[in-house]
Amino acid sequence: MRLIGRLYCPDFDDGDPNKSYQVPIAITSAMVTITLLGTVIDQLIFGYLGDRMGQRRVYSLALMCVVLSCIGCGFAICTSPTCALVSLGFFRFLLGMEIGGDYLLSTTIMSEKELVERTGSSSILSVCDEEVACYETATLTAAVVPDFCFLL
Repeated sequence: MRLIGRLYCPDFDDGDPNKSYQVPIAITSAMVTITLLGTVIDQLIFGYLGDRMGQRRVYSLALMCVVLSCIGCGFAICTSPTCALVSLGFFRFLLGMEIGGDYLLSTTIMSEKELVERTGSSSILSVCDEEVACYETATLTAAVVPDFCFLL
């Protein structure tokens, strides 16, 4: 959110130089809440669709939607701060929805295809792999874009 603050909120400082270029707390909280709300809603939707249409088919659909939502988040650029934050909120809601389906269906598929004695460990590994990928992506971004490091 600091990068968004640099682009769209340079005047929100309330006289305090430490608060310049920061997005207001209410907007940051709304962005996080929208993503989590999408996650909860879509776990219910993708769970039902996975039972009706087949888990692998719905999982493939969820992964395609994750890619499209990530691209949408990257291109959520407008000339006004309100437009940019609304479009970013919309794509973060969609991204949260697909992540909810991804978590649900990936662990279900992994646990059904494994042996009984290895079901728990494979479910844990499927969730941990996604977290490791997040850390690897952040590290790669920091290495490729040196200017990104000062924002952290």
